[in-house]
Amino acid sequence: MGANKMGQGRYDAAVIGAGMGGMCATALLTHAGYKVLLVEKLPQLGGRCSTIEYKGYKIPHVAQEQPLYGPPAMVWREVGAEFDVAPQDPIVYRIKGQDYELPPKGQFGAALRACCKDEAEFDRIRNALRRAATWLEPSSSLTFRDWLFQYTDNETLLALFDNLWGALVIVRMHEVPAKDVIGFYRLGLREWSVATRPRRGNLALMESLAKGIRAKGGQIWTRSAVKRILTTGGEVKGIGVDKEGAEVEVMAKAVISNTGPIKTMELVGEEKLDRGYVKELKENIRPGCLILISFAADKPLIKYTGGLGPVGSRVVVNISCLSYTCEVAPPGKYFHTAEVMPTTEIGPLDLNKEVEFAMEDLRENIPNFEKDAELLHIGCFPGNWPGHRNLMGYDPPQKTPIENLYNVGDGVLPYGQCGTPGSAISARIVVEDIKTRFKPTEA
Repeated sequence: MGANKMGQGRYDAAVIGAGMGGMCATALLTHAGYKVLLVEKLPQLGGRCSTIEYKGYKIPHVAQEQPLYGPPAMVWREVGAEFDVAPQDPIVYRIKGQDYELPPKGQFGAALRACCKDEAEFDRIRNALRRAATWLEPSSSLTFRDWLFQYTDNETLLALFDNLWGALVIVRMHEVPAKDVIGFYRLGLREWSVATRPRRGNLALMESLAKGIRAKGGQIWTRSAVKRILTTGGEVKGIGVDKEGAEVEVMAKAVISNTGPIKTMELVGEEKLDRGYVKELKENIRPGCLILISFAADKPLIKYTGGLGPVGSRVVVNISCLSYTCEVAPPGKYFHTAEVMPTTEIGPLDLNKEVEFAMEDLRENIPNFEKDAELLHIGCFPGNWPGHRNLMGYDPPQKTPIENLYNVGDGVLPYGQCGTPGSAISARIVVEDIKTRFKPTEA
């Protein structure tokens, strides 16, 4: 070992990155008795499910909502951590200038009916979706737009899917395979029967899970960047970490990366990986961009506690006043967010133009927006810090060609899943595989 390197013990597992996937994997493993180290390069936990503190406001990074009964909630409750969230009322959809308040149950069906020209069109589209979900999924050779327009020429219907899917999985319906949209309709959408928001912000939610991790003996290092993943003979051996200016070598039987498949590949070194695996990642991984605009006011600027979904807008898919249910603003102030899905996720992107489109949408949907709103933050999440690490259409495995080296998170979501719920599922898949390979303390 060189003079500038130090050994830092052995662990059953080392986890890289404290986003949703990394935190869930760490919590599940420590709860099962494994000795785990979680390493995060940032000063705080959560990754893209964290909080920016600004002028007394708790501004979300990317993720805003969690399903009440979904995979993240299951992890928190399983390990005994407090899942402090506030259930939300259904979103009100604004369709051709009219606002539709949906029932608590059957929200999607009610929104679909509101967008259809008549009952015959509603029955035709509903039956097409049912057959695709229960009998045979559409071909991946068609985009969802092309598939839908076999049954209708109603652009408002397409805009509804753009709005709903855009808010959850960050895709445009003319840029995603029909099969993947139906996969989410069949599998992932059901997780969202009741949506919630973290009552005290994303960071507080993550710190609650971290408390449970530490209580079970897990260790968490922040401000510690992983520089490389150590391997020998096709097996993982540990990680090299920049900790307080010195490189520390941590030995681990398993390594779990929440940094995305491309970054994991860089940390290992392409030359150590199967060429076909590398080729697939480079050709198919496509990050998705999200823009989140945060603004404040002395009063709520929308009247709907569950949020407003302007169907057919330029780029804004949801406008919410988080202060109705969450403690994320100074006293007497109301904190709002606008979720923006760019006009394209696969073509050249002009972020300035997309923000201009979003501001036009806000002015059109909120009376006196320019007068009443105080702009707090415009968060743009493309590229290396994206809204979504991998768009629908390619589902890389959680396992890598290096034995006992795994990926978790939204870069390796199971088919039909999205965002934080899918990230939690990916973590559980990896943890269950590790349990079959070695028992705690055998590292």
